[in-house]
Formats: sequence, C-alpha cells, structure tokens
Amino acid sequence: MGRSSKYKVRFASSATPYPALPRKPRGRIPQIDEQPAQTSRSRLACHGCRIRHIKCDERFPVCTQCRAKGLVCMPRGRPTQWRIETPWLRSRSLLAMPALNPRLLQYWLENASHMMTLDLDNNPMSFPIVGQLLESESLVHVLQSVSAAYEVFYDPPSIHESLVERSKALQTLGQELRAQTTIRPQTFLAVYMLGVSSPWIDYSPSAFGQEHLLAARSILDELLRQQDFVDHPYRSFIIAAFIWWDMSCSLLVSPDEQKPLDTPEIDAAVTSLQGRFCAILSHAIELVYELGRLGRYCRMVCDLQIRDLALEDAFESRLLAWEHSSQVEPLRTLNETFRLHGLVMLYRLCNRTSPVAETEDYIRECILSMLQNISQIRTHSPVFKFIHIPLLNAAAELTAEDESLRKQVLDWCAVLYSTNRSPINTWTVELLQSHWGLKDAGDRSSWLHLMLQKGWRLNLG
Repeated sequence: MGRSSKYKVRFASSATPYPALPRKPRGRIPQIDEQPAQTSRSRLACHGCRIRHIKCDERFPVCTQCRAKGLVCMPRGRPTQWRIETPWLRSRSLLAMPALNPRLLQYWLENASHMMTLDLDNNPMSFPIVGQLLESESLVHVLQSVSAAYEVFYDPPSIHESLVERSKALQTLGQELRAQTTIRPQTFLAVYMLGVSSPWIDYSPSAFGQEHLLAARSILDELLRQQDFVDHPYRSFIIAAFIWWDMSCSLLVSPDEQKPLDTPEIDAAVTSLQGRFCAILSHAIELVYELGRLGRYCRMVCDLQIRDLALEDAFESRLLAWEHSSQVEPLRTLNETFRLHGLVMLYRLCNRTSPVAETEDYIRECILSMLQNISQIRTHSPVFKFIHIPLLNAAAELTAEDESLRKQVLDWCAVLYSTNRSPINTWTVELLQSHWGLKDAGDRSSWLHLMLQKGWRLNLG
C-alpha cells in the first residue's frame, strides 16, 4: 500500500547490521548482530533483568543477559519514536465509540501492529487503520483483543482482558453481517485479524483459525465482484494479506477441504499487484501466490500419495525462473529465501528429482543458502519476523553434524519469540527437536509428516 499524504511517521535510525557469511557455510553461522553494550542507566530493563536485579543493556529484541542465559527476553515498552499528524485521532466520533478502549487501541497502534508489516513507516494496520474503525465495531474489538494479549506475551493466565475483547468482536461481527446489505472491506479486516490471532490467543498448536480463513475467502470473493472495491484504499492490503495468510496455511488444510486458489478473479487481482510493494509480502505477491498453490499440492501428495508430474514441472519451472522486482535489501534477500523454500518443498515433500544437480546435494545447497540469507537480515529489522516459514523448512534438513547451525536456529526462534511473542515459536522448537531426534536415528520422514502425526497445525505466517 502506498504512503498516505494524511499521516507522517518518523523512526529512529537502525543499528549496525551483523556481518555477512561465506557463500556456502558448512558449520557455525555467526551469532546474531553484535552491538556494543550500552553503559547508560537501564531505564527500560527487561522483565528478566528486573526480577534478577541485574543491569540490562536494553539490546532489542534480546538483551545480552537473557541471551547468555538462553532465556526469552521480555522487554518493556519501547519509547515512542514517531511523531504523527492526522485528523483521525481528533475524531470525536471515534472517541465516542462505546467499544473504544483508548489504552489498548494506542498500544496496538504504537506496538502490536508492528508485527503486521515489513516496513514500519508503511504499515496499513497501524495509524492508517483508524480511518476504518468507525465502519466496524468488531474491528475495534479484535485489534484491542490482540493488543491485550500481545502486551502479556499471550500468557494464558493473563489474557482475560483479551478474551473479553475477542468475545465482543465475535458478537459484534455477527451483528454487522446481519445488518449489511453488501460485504464491506472492514469485515474482511476483522475476520482476518480473528483468524491470524487464533493460535496465539487459543494457545493451541492445533488451532490455526481455519473457519476464519474459509470465511475470509468467501468475503474476498464477494469484494472482488464489487465495482467500488477497485478504488478502496485497503484493496491492495486485503488481497496481499489473504494471499500471504492462505500460503501460510496451505499445508494445514486437508485436501478435501481445500478450495482452489487460482480462480480467474483472484488471478486477476494478483496480476494487478504484481511488481508493487505490499506491506505484508514485499514485491513478491506472485511468488507467494505460487507457494500457496504449491503448498496445497504438497499436502495432497502427503495425504493421498497422488502426484501430478506435469503440475510439478510447472511449479519447478516458475520457481527456477522467478526474478525479483525489488532491488532493496533485505527484501530481496527475503524473497530469494522464499523462492528456495518453494524448491525445497517441491523436492523434499513431493520426492521430486532435481534437474539441476543430485537431489540431496541440491537440497543441501538450497537450505544452506536459505540460512545464509536469514543470517544477513538484522534481527531487529521488521523483515526478520517474516522468516519463520523458510526457517523451519531449512532447519528440518540439518543433520547431527550441523550442531552449531541447529543452535543458531534455536537462537533465532528465541529472537522471534521475543519480537512477535507468539507461542508458535516455542512449538516450532519442540517440533524441530523431535524431528532432529528422529532424523538422527535414521527416520527419513519430513517435518510435515511429524507435525500432522502430532495433530498440530502450526500457522507460521
């Protein structure tokens, strides 16, 4: 989504990136970005340092003390680093809404919404969303629900306020749907946030908001048939958000419940955004669209053991030929990592033979390149939190000889948890450790097979 002329957001400059790696690392990947410890007084000490009464150097997202002890770092709220000018916040109509909880909404806008974008200066789910709230009370409640849970790291005993807001969101959403004569974009945004937050708030590795995903698809289909949706300011975000969400769930939905993604309407919508920056998937909507279709196919092969070699040929040729339209780092690095992720899925989950080199050697080359790319994305960058899907796929290929790489993956998972606070990070670690144990014992089954056997459905997106 493009920048709006009605708001201006300014952030402090970013810190020094960590060093690059050799092209084909075979051993230890350098530790995440090394920054000199601060010597000033700890005004924003993390929770762990405060309760242990030790000095915190306030490094974000993981301080030195927590990293040394292998603990999850729970930082206090960062100081406000932006200045905003917008008429929306002076709207008396908004302030008069009974649904509004000013503290929770402010926390969403300033903090929790940062997990929804690749670019903090261009975040449709932050202050720009205020312009949509007057149209949907359910959207107000669901944002406040996620805000309340994010504030306490989705800790089950501490999310009562979040559950109350979520209940209100579901109730008011039903009322809005019954009152509407046509589906509105704000309804999609409310359903989207209810869906993507389901595993975080339900605190279950088996919940991924499938009912909301299916509802969102029906809403999107209806919106794409509406002429006035073409000019809606959230059109590009809504299309991109669904394509990303669908891709991240494509391995989780059983074949008999999958709805084809490549309809003429969705295909045209994706084509209309090709090459454009979208806050949730960079310039790579056509790649993510392809990965969503590939994920459906991989799940079908996993469940039914049925293969379509012609379709595999098409996936392979498009992934090998796909070129980046972004020249900006680290977006280009992220996009390349997802391209390699798709090839590893195709060769490993579908047992396809690589035409480039001996398959096992080529998979190894791909996963080392993926880890190399991830290591080049600064952990405090808003891009880093989007690496979870390819990180799991690459990490699952590591062997017992890759002990240092496995440790680095676990360190990255801890950073992700400290940043996005989702319990999915801890389940990912458990899944990986179980998979590594089986792999070291000679079991050749994939991480997907293990996840399905455990009854888990981890939405890593």
